[in-house]
Parts: sequence; C-alpha cells; structure tokens
Amino acid sequence: MPACTLATATLTENTDVVAWCPSSRHTDLLAVGTYQLDESSGLRAGHAYMYRVRREGPEVLQLEAEARCAGVFDLAWHPSSSSTPLLAMALSDGTLRLTGQDLVTIASSTPQPDSDALACCVDWRRDGQPPDTARLLASYSDGDAARLQATPAGLTTLERWSAHSLEAWAVAADPWQPALCFTGGDDCALRAWDERAPASPAWADRREHGAGVCCILPSTHTEHLVATGSYDEAARAWDLRWPGRPLLLSKISTGGGVWRLRWHPTDPQLLLAACMQHGFQVLRLRPGSGEWAVEERYAHQQTLAYGADWQRRGGDQAGPFAVATASFYDNALHVWQPATQA
Repeated sequence: MPACTLATATLTENTDVVAWCPSSRHTDLLAVGTYQLDESSGLRAGHAYMYRVRREGPEVLQLEAEARCAGVFDLAWHPSSSSTPLLAMALSDGTLRLTGQDLVTIASSTPQPDSDALACCVDWRRDGQPPDTARLLASYSDGDAARLQATPAGLTTLERWSAHSLEAWAVAADPWQPALCFTGGDDCALRAWDERAPASPAWADRREHGAGVCCILPSTHTEHLVATGSYDEAARAWDLRWPGRPLLLSKISTGGGVWRLRWHPTDPQLLLAACMQHGFQVLRLRPGSGEWAVEERYAHQQTLAYGADWQRRGGDQAGPFAVATASFYDNALHVWQPATQA
C-alpha cells in the first residue's frame, strides 16, 4: 500500500524546515519555516508559519499564525510533552528566537559582533529544566557552536567556541549524558564535545564522511546510538560505547544528500530521512545486525527534500502516525501517512 497524502500547501518562499509539537495537548500543531535569498541584494528573509492539522473535515491544514523574520534554517520545540509549547528558531541573521505557538517573540539572542554568520541549527538540552530556564545549543555558518541559557530576561550566550573550520551545519545534545554534545560541519568532521571543557573535542572523526555532515541525531530510545546524514548521500549509524572514538555500525546509500533525519516517536528502528535530490525516505535500522533498509519512498515532492518530521501522539490518541515534509524550490509542504507504521 503506498503512502497516503493527507494535505498539501504551496507557500510563498522556499520551504525548508518543519517541526511537529511534542506537547501531549498540542500534537496537531505544525511549525513550518521558509528561507529566501534575494540574489540582487543578498538579503535573506523568511516566514514562520503555525498550522493546526486536522485529519477529519474538509480543511486539514489550518493556518493559525505567521510571522515575518529572517530566513529560517531550523526549528526545535522544547522537548517537554507537558509544558506550554515553546519553539526555538535558528535564523539567517545569526540569532536564535523563542516564540509560543502564536509565533510572538518571547526572547531572542544577540548577534555576534562584527559577524555575518548564520544560525544553522538549534537543539534543546533534555535535562528536565522548565522552558523558561532551559539550555540550548546552536551552530553557525562560521564554524562556531554555542551554549545558551533561557532566562526570564531573554536568551544569554554562555559560551561560544570554534567547532569546525567550515560551516557547522549540525549540533545535537546527547539525551543520555547532560554535558555531551555533537557537532557536524562542512569540513567532513563529526565531533563530540564535553561542554565543561570545549577547548578541544572529546573525540572526532574526519575519515568516514565523504562530504559535509548535515545532521546528527542521537537516539532517544537507545543509549549510545547516533545517526548522521551527509552530503555524500549516505546515512550512518554509530555506536558510542567505544572509549575515545565512535564505532561505525553501518551506512546506507540514499541517492541524495541526507539533510535531515528524524527517529520515529515510538519505534526505535524507524527513521524519516530528507534526502535532498532523492526525496523523502523511511529507513529501518535493524536491531542486532545494525543493517539499514529502505522501507519506502515518498515521490510526490520533486525538488530538494529538506524538511521532515514525524507527528507525535498524545496519551489517548490512536491510529497511524503522520509525517510532514518540506521541499525547497517548489515551496511545497506535504502532510502524509506512510505505509510503514510502527
């Protein structure tokens, strides 16, 4: 049985990132970001959109809010399933912005002085802190990474360090070790950092990825398991139990650069992948052997596949999982139901 498309929308700018809300009371909220480069002026602009997704009724995608902003590179909801929804945005003006579901700015970071670096990626620490005092991580196009603290007064940068010699496309917090984080860059390097001593990486791999590291995704189901995606058209699984260096478990060719990976909310074997020139794919990482398999491909979006995320479910919700995907040059947002289900 093929995937079932539930709804589509065409936005006014290049659509590059989507994020479903994890709050158990708001799992139907979908944040969407766009990014548009004006070739003549060099200016980067975008929008953030908030949709409510209803699977029943004539209007599946209901626009609830929109906000004009700098180009949106990444979106990340605070991971608490019980708190009031709080969204972090990584923007092309080099700042992070925090908003509620109404997309009204609650706090923002200060741009780096004398720098035109873009904020490429943002992630939240899963350390049990409430949203108003939570910690975040960010990576930037000048190769830097940073730790930030949310406070009632705004977003404060605690530390910023040089993580890569080229663009730092990815940053991710380890959900199992509160001081560990990972970065990936256009220099083909995957690095781990102890935030208490970021002067040098805890370990680094510069041999395995044949091109820039686009995304890093620690598993929230299985400790020591991390997935990475790269411009070299492969997804990889790593075992971090080896002291001092990661062990490559396996990799799979996807036919396109792997810009985004997302673990399934409940199935520890499934990942959703945005594979740039080769569309969206549901991958399975088989337990025991660690081998990959492509479960299905979604062929209904024809330009660069950038944004992808699984919808979460509240405790009393049942039925198939849905996903949202964003493709770049056709400005397309799709909500669909994969044939592969947990």
